[in-house]
Amino acid sequence: SVNELVAFSHGTSISLPALDILDYNVRNAVIALRPLDRGSGLLIGPLASARDSFDKQIVKITSLLSTGQQLLTYAGPFLGSEGPRVYLIAGENNAEMRDQGAVLSWALMTANNGTFSMTSPASVGKLALRHPAPYPLPAGTQAAFSLLQPTRVWQSVNASADFPMSGAIMAAMYHQRTHKSVDGVIAIDVPALQHVLEVTGPVIVKNIPGKVGAKNVEYVLLHGLYLLYPKGWEQGLRHDEIAATATAAVKKLNSPKHHYDLAYLVDQLAKASTGRHLLVWSKYPVLEAAVTRFGGSGSLVANGPSAIHLAIESAVAAKLDWYVHTAVTYTVGIDQNGTATIAAKIVVANTAPKNAKPHYIFGPDHINSFVRGQYVARLDLWFPHGASTPGGLRESGLTLARLEVNLLPGQKKTYLITAVVIHAVHDGRFSLHFIPQSSLWAQFSKVIFDARTWSVTGPSKVVWYARGPVTYRWQLSH
Repeated sequence: SVNELVAFSHGTSISLPALDILDYNVRNAVIALRPLDRGSGLLIGPLASARDSFDKQIVKITSLLSTGQQLLTYAGPFLGSEGPRVYLIAGENNAEMRDQGAVLSWALMTANNGTFSMTSPASVGKLALRHPAPYPLPAGTQAAFSLLQPTRVWQSVNASADFPMSGAIMAAMYHQRTHKSVDGVIAIDVPALQHVLEVTGPVIVKNIPGKVGAKNVEYVLLHGLYLLYPKGWEQGLRHDEIAATATAAVKKLNSPKHHYDLAYLVDQLAKASTGRHLLVWSKYPVLEAAVTRFGGSGSLVANGPSAIHLAIESAVAAKLDWYVHTAVTYTVGIDQNGTATIAAKIVVANTAPKNAKPHYIFGPDHINSFVRGQYVARLDLWFPHGASTPGGLRESGLTLARLEVNLLPGQKKTYLITAVVIHAVHDGRFSLHFIPQSSLWAQFSKVIFDARTWSVTGPSKVVWYARGPVTYRWQLSH
């Protein structure tokens, strides 16, 4: 069925009949395979072991198929099977981070009856608002981010980690500025474009010297263009080109001279979505629920209330996040009553060169920074729902703690934030779901787990580079 879908799909036109057949067959495969997980029962020895191994594979396969089926249910309406759809494409710049990259460019994508196309990209300056869009912010979001004006300023619209809210705000802002509605919002940053360009190959983008491909897109868009146009007044020559590169890639997909692997494209898009580099919001609740189930909505609480999310959000008008690296160690302790203490030690390093020449990349902006290369930011750490921490706010369904970061070029500092979660152990189980920021550089992460008054099954120490969400679970008993 996948092969037939690929065979009958061309460029930016996806065969909806073939998509329906694939959806039908995947659904039936799940129905047929799920009952085969029957347990070893009275079997013993090698037969019991083989049966248990078989059941694990069946559970894994049906889980993957179920996720795929949810995606297929979403894909048809998304591609306009129920009528034309218009999506706002928000280009996010990872050299100037909010929770995701700052939204600096936009385009529109239209989908109808399986065929999609994109308009020419533009700077968000063309969508500037005089007044905030009429979107009511939750109390915690209002307290944490209102000074950034996330319902009026495009560069601040995704300061909150809750992309379902950010997407809805962007749709409201677009409507207020243009008096036109969109059916959804697609946020795409530079690492996501890298995944797309793996499929399409290099593209030509107006105003960018040479070709832009998977191997150089991060350098070109997040650093090279700023070196090419170093002064503030020259930025008119260097409009943000993220949406322009996305448009060029879509046009290449539709070129009759270009043939690409549709399954490989879906795989690359899935990888981008896992790292929060490609996020989607739909104004239709059924479709929004579907995209949440397969992990593309950007919701922090889609997998439950035990999430932890760390974001470093730039507070200077410069492009310094190219030089910023973070590492975090979470020390988790469980006392005899099941109360969890989570201590986060965060190391932030600013590798910008000392004594840099005046440059648009390095600032200063003479508002928050006054030395070239000085990095000023908010360190926002979302703890699990119900956590208590000094000055904590309920935001995005979790508990938000905040510190200020101020680093001179070449400087590194360590920050400490601690939270307590009462009654964190439920029925002998404790888990934490770590969600990384969609920054350019993978965050070095470590968890040290200590529950010495309990008998514990689970890792006492784990280390990884955070490129996507990861969950760790522990079983505890007295």
